Amino acid sequence: MRLTGRVASFAFVLVASAVYALPASGQDYTPYIQITEGSVICKQGLIGMASGPLLAYDAWIKDPRQTQVGGDSKWTYSYRLDGLYSINPATSGIYTCYARYSVNGSDIGTLEQSKFINTCGDHRGEIIGEYAQYNVNITPECYEFATTGGSANFSWSELNGGFAGGNPHNPWGLVTNGLTDGLEQTRWNYNRGGINLTSGYRCPHGNASVGGVQNSYHVHGRAGDMYSSNHPWTEAEFDLLRNAALLTGTIELLFWNSYPDHHLHAAW
Repeated sequence: MRLTGRVASFAFVLVASAVYALPASGQDYTPYIQITEGSVICKQGLIGMASGPLLAYDAWIKDPRQTQVGGDSKWTYSYRLDGLYSINPATSGIYTCYARYSVNGSDIGTLEQSKFINTCGDHRGEIIGEYAQYNVNITPECYEFATTGGSANFSWSELNGGFAGGNPHNPWGLVTNGLTDGLEQTRWNYNRGGINLTSGYRCPHGNASVGGVQNSYHVHGRAGDMYSSNHPWTEAEFDLLRNAALLTGTIELLFWNSYPDHHLHAAW
């Protein structure tokens, strides 16, 4: 028995099929995989003599979080068998199809293919794909992203700015009502002028590039980093702004020494 080839996977690239020749039995064994924007398909074709070795085929599909979302197993002595398993992608990201082939219980090779599928059709899909890539604990939907918004005192560019590379996907961003409402209430409670917002929404890879923690509320669109716009930034001023945020029911509120630059981080 001679193995003629193996195809390895590369993200974003469609790969060709591999052919395994079994000259002893006169059979050709041809597995192939197909991934398109509309579906992910693990498929194999078997053409050969009715008599011959026992051929086995297993295939499975993993979603962008590498969770198995489908699988199929076929065993046959027959002349021809087509095995097929497919799913419709639920969200944007890298989908992987795996196939394993064996003869008389011995593996003769594997085939693997990965492709990035963008279910949103624009930059939103790229951002959503990052949530799986960086193992963030949420997976947002296409509709949760916007290109405009803001509130009475915080513009969209402040809420979803580049922030030193924190979100290079502008103008797309994910900003929750909790963040905008929390910031407005904090400003009202503070009652000492404006608040300078130095970080709001970050995409996962942008968050990583600026040193943010993996599941930061910034990637949830729920956190803001702040200073006073009108007063020298002292620990006393920090405490006034922090107390104003505390009254709004924050889910995360850090301290003067939490960061070297002493900014106030709050999330709602």
